[in-house]
Amino acid sequence: MTRVTRSLAALVVISGTAAWSAPAGAQDLFDRIAPDIEVFGIVNLEAEGDSAFDPGVGGAIHLSVNLLPGLGLHGGTQFFVLSPAAHESTYYLGTRLGARLHPTRYFDIWGDGYVEAHWVWGISEHQISAHGFDVGIGYDFPLAPVIGLGPFVRFSWMKDPGASNPMFLSFGVSVSLMTFTRHGEEVPDEDLDGVPDHEDICPAIPIGRHPDPHNAGCPARDRDEDGLVDPEDACPSEPMWPHPDTDHPGCPLADADGDGVPDDHDLCPHTFAPDGGDALREGCLEGDSPF
Repeated sequence: MTRVTRSLAALVVISGTAAWSAPAGAQDLFDRIAPDIEVFGIVNLEAEGDSAFDPGVGGAIHLSVNLLPGLGLHGGTQFFVLSPAAHESTYYLGTRLGARLHPTRYFDIWGDGYVEAHWVWGISEHQISAHGFDVGIGYDFPLAPVIGLGPFVRFSWMKDPGASNPMFLSFGVSVSLMTFTRHGEEVPDEDLDGVPDHEDICPAIPIGRHPDPHNAGCPARDRDEDGLVDPEDACPSEPMWPHPDTDHPGCPLADADGDGVPDDHDLCPHTFAPDGGDALREGCLEGDSPF
């Protein structure tokens, strides 16, 4: 077991070095760190003595730090109590540090499965220091865009001078913050406007120069639906098509008679001529004189 413990300690050192040297890129510190909380039942796997197969309950809180795609430095603290019927309860308070590997991040799979290994140091109610290792597996199912809930199972071995090197099996549920860059992935941003898809109300429409203050990731309103947002549109309630005014963004060319022929092309600008009117005299009715 000592060789295993040393190997896990080496893994922690290597992982920590990777965490220090891994480039952050576009990720900020918040995106690289994700907490999780566990509640679990636990069984002492000792087959002999008063504490053989004692059950108990416990809890833990951890932080996961992104290192590389699919790999995180994982550590935290745990507390559990064994509650045998025949003698006094025994409690352990411990700290663990190690790594989590997320193989499901390499596949298009719903949720987030992981395997983990930690070096563990702890202290019992008798102030006896102990160290060892644990290994485990788990799966987080997304409840919300960044919240996961799922089961886990973990095996632990402790070198405890006062308890004949106990082994434990724990199983429970964890609640985790599943940030989108937790394992080194790029944040999905379909419209490339800088607002992540999970925060973007308009994920397929770029935010543009004038974002909507009331709808994250959306451009400002375009009431006339002519393609020019209201803050840039001199005529926000009137579409500029089919004859846009180059001097007044978002406005159509003036058309006093409303026949669809702009005044600067309309030979009869004050006479409504359906369908453009006389083919030879644009904007005029047949027989009308433009003079």
